[in-house]
Amino acid sequence: MKKVSAVAVNCSMYGNGGLEQSKVEVMIVATRESVQQLIEEATIRLSEAENQLKITNRNGFEVDDSYSNSQQRLSEMEDAIKKMMDSANHQQREQLHRLHLRVSQTLNDMILDQIDMNQHT
Repeated sequence: MKKVSAVAVNCSMYGNGGLEQSKVEVMIVATRESVQQLIEEATIRLSEAENQLKITNRNGFEVDDSYSNSQQRLSEMEDAIKKMMDSANHQQREQLHRLHLRVSQTLNDMILDQIDMNQHT
């Protein structure tokens, strides 16, 4: 899932007490393909989570393993989006930010449903 490409390699040589050392700085950037793949995967997980929310609401807030698993996968996706944002360019960050808002909102809805369920039992 984590496809990145190394670009902007900066090599410099400097002396240190007669010994030469090399310092290589590599900036990792997200590729367009890796961002697109993350967006597609997040969209699938969002759809699954929204489906679980509908089922749970229909069933009177009964949370089952499918709901919990969906919530866990969505939480993992939220973390992956945050990590990808660190290596994304400006345009990609905007895209990922909007996606992150959707994922966060759905997670909040799921958490609120669990709270409602606990209050009804």
